[in-house]
Amino acid sequence: MSRVNRFARTSSDRGRKSLMGLVSWPVVGTPVAGAGSDPASPHDGRAFRPWGGYCLATQKTPAEGLSVTAPTSTDVAELIDRVAVSDLLAAYCSALDAQDWARLREVFVPDAECDYGTLGNPKGADAIVSLVSSTLTGLDATQHLVGNVVVRLDGDRASADCYLISQHVRTGTPGGDHYLLGGRYEDRLVRTPEGWRIAFRRLHRMWVMGNREVVQRP
Repeated sequence: MSRVNRFARTSSDRGRKSLMGLVSWPVVGTPVAGAGSDPASPHDGRAFRPWGGYCLATQKTPAEGLSVTAPTSTDVAELIDRVAVSDLLAAYCSALDAQDWARLREVFVPDAECDYGTLGNPKGADAIVSLVSSTLTGLDATQHLVGNVVVRLDGDRASADCYLISQHVRTGTPGGDHYLLGGRYEDRLVRTPEGWRIAFRRLHRMWVMGNREVVQRP
């Protein structure tokens, strides 16, 4: 068995390791026309495709096991863009928690807009930074976590959705020191010479817990 086919069998059995170790994700199977059936095998002649649509294994044969189709240059470029967008969403959170306002400004294009609901609707990167910094400055700690990131690419434009959990701490606040918010970010992004940047962000609040006074601005 070739090295490629040995890898295909190992990766599909584990269900998590992808080609050349570039990424790691669960895979799902879709039937392949004309593929053989093996009741003893969990693969059963299926094509294994991760959610991004990149085909790691195309067909099972008794002699060869699973054959592998290597990703194209377009596939790799899309993977790079998806990782870059995900990194940008994480960088936004890191900038908030470090109160690194210069880094936060770099996450957005200069004319970006945000819809933070009751917090405000700033227009322009400077206005966004001003609003966010005035809300978080003075807190003892914050922690913003994003996950379940879904990126949709369209050339030099993209949209993304992700879940958010944010913790805010101000020691000694009457009524409690903690305010926790769960929600979802809806983003539109553009590719710039410096990389991907957020052009529009909307915060959807899903639930809150704790003392809202913790994040009340003076």
